[in-house]
Amino acid sequence: MPIFGITQRGLRFPRLGTIRKGQQEPVIDRETGKPRLNNRNEAIMRPVEMPWFVFNTDTMLGEYIPEGVDERAMTKKELMEWKKKTAVEKQEHEERDYKLRYELLEEIYRVYGTNQITQLNVFLPYPEAEPAFNFWLEAYANNQLIARSDEVKITFLFDTSTSEVLVRGGLIVRHSGNPRSVAGSLVEDLPIGGVLPYEKDMVVAQAKSSGDKIGFKASGRLNIVIPELKRLATWMVITGAWSDIASIYSAVDIIGQISRVTGRPANTIPLILRRVPRQQKYEDENGKTHSSTKHYIEAQVVSDAVKGLLTAYENTPFMLQAMNSTHDERESFDEAGEVDVNWNIEIAEMEGEPPIQQNGEPPSELRPYQPEALKTKINDYADYHIKNQTKVNEKAGQVLASSLNTIFGNETDRYVFTAWIFGEGSTKSLKGSQIQALLDWLEVAHFGAMPAENAIIEAKMALTHINKLHGQQELL
Repeated sequence: MPIFGITQRGLRFPRLGTIRKGQQEPVIDRETGKPRLNNRNEAIMRPVEMPWFVFNTDTMLGEYIPEGVDERAMTKKELMEWKKKTAVEKQEHEERDYKLRYELLEEIYRVYGTNQITQLNVFLPYPEAEPAFNFWLEAYANNQLIARSDEVKITFLFDTSTSEVLVRGGLIVRHSGNPRSVAGSLVEDLPIGGVLPYEKDMVVAQAKSSGDKIGFKASGRLNIVIPELKRLATWMVITGAWSDIASIYSAVDIIGQISRVTGRPANTIPLILRRVPRQQKYEDENGKTHSSTKHYIEAQVVSDAVKGLLTAYENTPFMLQAMNSTHDERESFDEAGEVDVNWNIEIAEMEGEPPIQQNGEPPSELRPYQPEALKTKINDYADYHIKNQTKVNEKAGQVLASSLNTIFGNETDRYVFTAWIFGEGSTKSLKGSQIQALLDWLEVAHFGAMPAENAIIEAKMALTHINKLHGQQELL
């Protein structure tokens, strides 16, 4: 039997690289005309905005790993020869990888006829639109995610002074061992299980070296496929501009609506990304007004797709399997996955804000699920258990009821939620397959286990969604 957690992950594509709004350039000393150096004698770099999309390819061959040997069993001469050999192999590996990455960039520039691309024809990677775009307010320190917010509440908070997670899944899970720290003081007077509200200009940490206050920055990441490359692989478009994020969100939402109304997979609806110049005014420290030109990202759904005229799939870059798959990445937001240390330095600087060193992209672009997607997913889990005749522990229903009560805080909301999912409010009325499906989603196996952070968020989002549905029905 296949591993359930793997079979439910759905469609996933490899990533070719990132697309940014600018590139790193050395800081030039005005007196010497040469690059300024840091204390490690390295050139100090700063991000510079470009009016076109800047492509950065990921490694094609992965990291070079030398053949394992027992150095203690080698003679001094053998060890020296082995080190020389591995140094040569590493250089050859890196040269092959560079060649493949260079050839990919050349292919992109050849397709578009220029290396200064200002418009991209793209598709979203997955049949559902929402998983393609991830956007949060985030704060990083020492290349590590330390806080995340949805602009209503803090969904994740890490105390850098004690290495403790204080907020997870939007709920306070512990008080800091150092209540005087910046993060510790934020939750000290709030109850465990409570919510830490977001506030504008909120400070969540202080840099140890400089003493600078660390706050939130907007972070948007859009996964796309470029059909002209004819590869089932994605690129990640990265931006920190509020206007970019709003434009991309609107386009993705339109695609989602078209998909839901017509039944057409979101990854068959064309999307155009453009770099658009706009004049921006600002005041200097002396109160004088200046203007500058910024190049933003504008996302637009192709007009004939909006009209519903395109229904054929053959001109899209996806196989039938891709159209019928779902996308689910289960890694936690706050775990270090693939890292890209420089991306947020770029986007922060381009928006006129001091750059904060950040640590790459959170692995998950889907969780938490939107309510209707959650309902479908849990029912898929139940179907799986029916098909495989899963045996359910006789105490499972009680464990489920206890876990849902932990999330909602009362039985009424629990009944409303389970009735929306399966049509039965009481856990006593649920079938064994349905109970096990909910426990799989919660990632709870016994009494006292804390539901997964994504499940907590999803449950509360779903309850809000249900209440809105009921409100609409009452108005009708």
